Amino acid sequence: MQRMATNSDSGYASKSEVNA
Repeated sequence: MQRMATNSDSGYASKSEVNA
């Protein structure tokens, strides 16, 4: 999941990606 958080911070993007 965190791997998809490459667009933004792993902290913010991770939660956003997981939600989506």
